[in-house]
Amino acid sequence: MKRKTIDWSKISKYELYENSVQDAADDAEIFDELYRKIRKKRAKIFREDFCGTFKVACEWVKLKRDNQSLALDIDPEPLEYGREYHFSKLNEQQKARMIILQKNVISVTTPKSDIISASNFSYWIFKERELLIRYFRKVRDSLKRNGLFFLDIVGGTEMIDEHTDREKYKLRGKQFTYIWRQESFNAVTNEGFFSISYRLPNGKKWNRAFTYDWRVWSIPEIRECLAAAGFKKTWIYWEKDDKDGQGTGEFYKTEREENCPVWIAYIIASPATSS
Repeated sequence: MKRKTIDWSKISKYELYENSVQDAADDAEIFDELYRKIRKKRAKIFREDFCGTFKVACEWVKLKRDNQSLALDIDPEPLEYGREYHFSKLNEQQKARMIILQKNVISVTTPKSDIISASNFSYWIFKERELLIRYFRKVRDSLKRNGLFFLDIVGGTEMIDEHTDREKYKLRGKQFTYIWRQESFNAVTNEGFFSISYRLPNGKKWNRAFTYDWRVWSIPEIRECLAAAGFKKTWIYWEKDDKDGQGTGEFYKTEREENCPVWIAYIIASPATSS
Protein backbone atom coordinates (compact mmCIF):
# COMPACT_ATOMS: atom_id res chain seq x y z
CA MET A 1 0.00 0.00 0.00
CA LYS A 2 1.32 3.43 -0.94
CA ARG A 3 2.04 5.73 2.01
CA LYS A 4 -0.13 8.79 2.33
CA THR A 5 1.85 11.94 1.54
CA ILE A 6 2.50 14.11 4.60
CA ASP A 7 1.57 17.78 4.42
CA TRP A 8 4.41 19.01 6.64
CA SER A 9 2.88 22.49 6.81
CA LYS A 10 -0.04 20.99 8.78
CA ILE A 11 1.84 18.48 10.93
CA SER A 12 1.09 18.59 14.65
CA LYS A 13 3.81 19.19 17.21
CA TYR A 14 2.24 16.39 19.27
CA GLU A 15 2.79 13.84 16.51
CA LEU A 16 6.42 14.95 16.24
CA TYR A 17 6.80 14.66 20.02
CA GLU A 18 5.31 11.17 20.12
CA ASN A 19 7.68 10.04 17.38
CA SER A 20 10.82 11.51 18.97
CA VAL A 21 10.37 11.54 22.75
CA GLN A 22 7.75 8.92 23.61
CA ASP A 23 7.44 5.17 23.25
CA ALA A 24 4.02 4.83 24.86
CA ALA A 25 3.59 1.09 24.33
CA ASP A 26 7.01 0.42 25.82
CA ASP A 27 6.24 2.68 28.81
CA ALA A 28 3.03 0.77 29.55
CA GLU A 29 4.91 -2.53 29.44
CA ILE A 30 7.66 -1.21 31.74
CA PHE A 31 5.09 -0.11 34.35
CA ASP A 32 3.37 -3.51 34.10
CA GLU A 33 6.66 -5.42 34.42
CA LEU A 34 8.12 -3.43 37.32
CA TYR A 35 4.86 -3.53 39.27
CA ARG A 36 4.78 -7.33 38.93
CA LYS A 37 8.45 -7.54 39.93
CA ILE A 38 7.89 -5.51 43.11
CA ARG A 39 4.36 -6.57 44.11
CA LYS A 40 4.34 -10.14 42.73
CA LYS A 41 0.93 -9.54 41.14
CA ARG A 42 -0.67 -7.62 38.30
CA ALA A 43 -1.66 -3.98 38.25
CA LYS A 44 -5.03 -3.16 36.69
CA ILE A 45 -5.81 0.52 37.30
CA PHE A 46 -3.33 3.07 35.94
CA ARG A 47 -3.37 6.86 36.24
CA GLU A 48 -1.26 8.98 33.88
CA ASP A 49 -0.51 12.42 35.36
CA PHE A 50 0.50 15.36 33.14
CA CYS A 51 -0.83 13.04 30.46
CA GLY A 52 -0.78 15.41 27.48
CA THR A 53 -2.19 13.36 24.59
CA PHE A 54 -2.60 10.41 27.04
CA LYS A 55 -1.10 7.88 24.65
CA VAL A 56 0.34 5.81 27.52
CA ALA A 57 -3.10 5.56 29.15
CA CYS A 58 -4.50 4.32 25.83
CA GLU A 59 -1.72 1.75 25.52
CA TRP A 60 -2.47 0.58 29.07
CA VAL A 61 -6.08 -0.36 28.28
CA LYS A 62 -4.84 -2.13 25.14
CA LEU A 63 -2.30 -4.15 27.13
CA LYS A 64 -4.76 -6.35 29.05
CA ARG A 65 -8.49 -6.95 28.58
CA ASP A 66 -9.40 -5.81 32.11
CA ASN A 67 -6.95 -2.89 32.46
CA GLN A 68 -8.43 0.50 33.33
CA SER A 69 -6.83 3.93 33.02
CA LEU A 70 -7.33 7.52 34.10
CA ALA A 71 -5.67 10.42 32.28
CA LEU A 72 -5.17 13.82 33.94
CA ASP A 73 -3.97 17.07 32.40
CA ILE A 74 -4.93 20.69 32.93
CA ASP A 75 -4.30 21.73 29.29
CA PRO A 76 -7.27 21.17 26.93
CA GLU A 77 -5.23 21.31 23.70
CA PRO A 78 -3.24 18.05 24.00
CA LEU A 79 -6.29 16.34 25.51
CA GLU A 80 -8.28 17.23 22.39
CA TYR A 81 -5.49 15.86 20.19
CA GLY A 82 -5.51 12.63 22.22
CA ARG A 83 -9.28 12.26 21.85
CA GLU A 84 -9.07 12.71 18.08
CA TYR A 85 -5.99 10.62 17.32
CA HIS A 86 -5.73 8.01 20.11
CA PHE A 87 -9.01 7.56 21.97
CA SER A 88 -10.96 7.43 18.71
CA LYS A 89 -8.90 4.42 17.57
CA LEU A 90 -9.75 2.29 20.61
CA ASN A 91 -12.55 -0.22 20.39
CA GLU A 92 -15.72 0.38 22.39
CA GLN A 93 -14.72 -2.01 25.16
CA GLN A 94 -11.36 -0.25 25.58
CA LYS A 95 -12.99 3.20 25.58
CA ALA A 96 -15.30 2.09 28.39
CA ARG A 97 -12.25 1.38 30.57
CA MET A 98 -10.81 4.92 30.23
CA ILE A 99 -11.51 8.13 32.14
CA ILE A 100 -10.11 11.37 30.64
CA LEU A 101 -10.06 14.37 32.98
CA GLN A 102 -9.11 17.97 32.32
CA LYS A 103 -7.97 18.40 35.89
CA ASN A 104 -5.11 19.65 38.01
CA VAL A 105 -2.93 16.70 39.03
CA ILE A 106 -2.98 18.03 42.60
CA SER A 107 -6.22 16.12 43.04
CA VAL A 108 -7.52 12.92 44.59
CA THR A 109 -9.19 10.59 42.06
CA THR A 110 -11.31 7.48 42.20
CA PRO A 111 -11.22 4.61 41.68
CA LYS A 112 -7.93 4.30 43.52
CA SER A 113 -5.08 3.28 41.25
CA ASP A 114 -2.55 0.48 41.32
CA ILE A 115 -0.06 2.67 39.45
CA ILE A 116 0.24 6.44 39.08
CA SER A 117 2.94 7.80 36.79
CA ALA A 118 4.44 11.27 36.33
CA SER A 119 6.56 10.88 33.22
CA ASN A 120 8.92 13.00 31.12
CA PHE A 121 10.02 14.89 34.26
CA SER A 122 6.73 16.82 34.13
CA TYR A 123 6.48 17.20 37.92
CA TRP A 124 9.58 19.44 37.77
CA ILE A 125 7.13 22.25 37.02
CA PHE A 126 6.61 22.29 40.81
CA LYS A 127 9.61 24.32 41.93
CA GLU A 128 8.73 24.77 45.62
CA ARG A 129 9.19 21.91 48.06
CA GLU A 130 5.83 22.39 49.80
CA LEU A 131 3.96 22.40 46.48
CA LEU A 132 5.72 19.21 45.38
CA ILE A 133 4.89 17.54 48.71
CA ARG A 134 1.26 18.62 48.33
CA TYR A 135 1.13 16.93 44.92
CA PHE A 136 2.74 13.78 46.31
CA ARG A 137 0.15 13.66 49.13
CA LYS A 138 -2.68 13.74 46.59
CA VAL A 139 -0.99 10.93 44.68
CA ARG A 140 -0.66 8.88 47.88
CA ASP A 141 -4.34 9.41 48.66
CA SER A 142 -5.26 8.24 45.12
CA LEU A 143 -3.28 4.99 45.35
CA LYS A 144 -4.38 1.65 46.69
CA ARG A 145 -2.48 0.48 49.78
CA ASN A 146 -0.21 -1.68 47.60
CA GLY A 147 -0.11 0.84 44.79
CA LEU A 148 3.09 2.29 43.33
CA PHE A 149 4.01 5.80 42.19
CA PHE A 150 6.42 5.98 39.23
CA LEU A 151 8.44 9.15 38.66
CA ASP A 152 11.08 9.27 35.98
CA ILE A 153 14.07 11.49 36.63
CA VAL A 154 17.03 12.67 34.57
CA GLY A 155 20.39 13.96 35.68
CA GLY A 156 24.02 14.40 34.75
CA THR A 157 26.14 17.31 33.61
CA GLU A 158 24.01 17.95 30.52
CA MET A 159 21.11 19.05 32.71
CA ILE A 160 23.07 22.02 34.03
CA ASP A 161 25.46 22.88 31.17
CA GLU A 162 24.11 24.83 28.20
CA HIS A 163 24.18 22.62 25.11
CA THR A 164 22.20 21.41 22.09
CA ASP A 165 21.48 17.80 21.06
CA ARG A 166 20.17 16.76 17.64
CA GLU A 167 18.70 13.41 16.69
CA LYS A 168 17.13 12.11 13.49
CA TYR A 169 13.75 10.35 13.61
CA LYS A 170 11.32 9.07 11.02
CA LEU A 171 7.63 9.84 10.68
CA ARG A 172 5.76 7.78 8.10
CA GLY A 173 8.98 7.10 6.23
CA LYS A 174 10.26 10.70 6.21
CA GLN A 175 13.14 11.93 8.34
CA PHE A 176 12.92 14.94 10.64
CA THR A 177 15.35 16.41 13.19
CA TYR A 178 14.63 16.66 16.92
CA ILE A 179 16.57 19.44 18.67
CA TRP A 180 16.85 19.53 22.47
CA ARG A 181 18.39 22.61 24.07
CA GLN A 182 19.47 23.29 27.63
CA GLU A 183 19.19 27.06 27.32
CA SER A 184 19.99 28.31 30.82
CA PHE A 185 20.58 27.21 34.39
CA ASN A 186 20.58 29.11 37.70
CA ALA A 187 22.95 27.39 40.13
CA VAL A 188 21.45 29.25 43.09
CA THR A 189 17.89 27.97 42.58
CA ASN A 190 18.56 24.88 40.40
CA GLU A 191 16.08 26.26 37.87
CA GLY A 192 16.67 25.61 34.20
CA PHE A 193 15.02 26.50 30.91
CA PHE A 194 14.83 23.82 28.22
CA SER A 195 13.24 23.58 24.78
CA ILE A 196 12.43 21.15 21.98
CA SER A 197 12.55 22.35 18.38
CA TYR A 198 12.12 20.48 15.09
CA ARG A 199 13.54 20.77 11.58
CA LEU A 200 11.15 19.28 9.04
CA PRO A 201 11.81 17.78 5.57
CA ASN A 202 10.13 20.78 3.89
CA GLY A 203 12.83 23.03 5.38
CA LYS A 204 10.57 24.47 8.07
CA LYS A 205 12.19 25.05 11.47
CA TRP A 206 9.73 24.80 14.35
CA ASN A 207 11.52 26.75 17.07
CA ARG A 208 10.57 26.04 20.67
CA ALA A 209 7.66 23.77 19.84
CA PHE A 210 7.81 22.84 23.53
CA THR A 211 9.43 24.77 26.38
CA TYR A 212 10.11 23.74 29.96
CA ASP A 213 10.73 26.07 32.89
CA TRP A 214 11.78 23.54 35.53
CA ARG A 215 13.52 23.08 38.82
CA VAL A 216 16.13 20.36 38.34
CA TRP A 217 15.39 18.07 41.29
CA SER A 218 17.81 15.39 42.53
CA ILE A 219 17.02 11.84 43.64
CA PRO A 220 17.70 12.53 47.36
CA GLU A 221 15.46 15.62 47.28
CA ILE A 222 12.60 13.71 45.66
CA ARG A 223 12.94 10.86 48.15
CA GLU A 224 12.82 13.32 51.05
CA CYS A 225 9.67 14.96 49.62
CA LEU A 226 8.02 11.57 49.10
CA ALA A 227 8.77 10.65 52.72
CA ALA A 228 7.34 13.98 53.90
CA ALA A 229 4.18 13.20 51.89
CA GLY A 230 3.73 9.88 53.68
CA PHE A 231 5.33 7.40 51.30
CA LYS A 232 7.00 4.64 53.30
CA LYS A 233 9.44 3.10 50.84
CA THR A 234 11.24 4.00 47.60
CA TRP A 235 13.29 2.12 45.04
CA ILE A 236 15.62 3.41 42.34
CA TYR A 237 15.55 1.65 38.97
CA TRP A 238 18.38 2.82 36.70
CA GLU A 239 18.32 2.59 32.92
CA LYS A 240 20.91 0.26 31.39
CA ASP A 241 23.22 1.61 28.69
CA ASP A 242 24.36 -0.19 25.58
CA LYS A 243 28.01 -0.33 24.49
CA ASP A 244 27.68 3.14 22.92
CA GLY A 245 26.34 4.65 26.12
CA GLN A 246 22.76 4.91 24.84
CA GLY A 247 19.78 3.97 26.99
CA THR A 248 18.28 0.54 26.34
CA GLY A 249 14.84 0.96 27.93
CA GLU A 250 15.73 -1.72 30.50
CA PHE A 251 15.95 -0.85 34.21
CA TYR A 252 17.62 -2.43 37.23
CA LYS A 253 17.41 -1.73 40.96
CA THR A 254 20.38 0.10 42.45
CA GLU A 255 21.56 2.35 45.27
CA ARG A 256 24.94 3.42 43.87
CA GLU A 257 25.79 4.85 40.45
CA GLU A 258 28.43 7.10 38.92
CA ASN A 259 27.49 10.42 37.38
CA CYS A 260 27.74 10.84 33.61
CA PRO A 261 26.69 13.43 31.00
CA VAL A 262 23.10 12.20 31.15
CA TRP A 263 21.31 9.39 32.98
CA ILE A 264 17.66 8.36 33.38
CA ALA A 265 16.06 6.45 36.23
CA TYR A 266 12.72 5.70 37.86
CA ILE A 267 11.95 6.56 41.46
CA ILE A 268 9.21 4.15 42.54
CA ALA A 269 7.40 4.98 45.77
CA SER A 270 5.10 2.91 47.94
CA PRO A 271 2.56 4.21 50.50
CA ALA A 272 2.98 0.93 52.39
CA THR A 273 6.07 -0.52 54.06
CA SER A 274 5.57 -4.01 52.56
CA SER A 275 7.55 -4.91 49.44
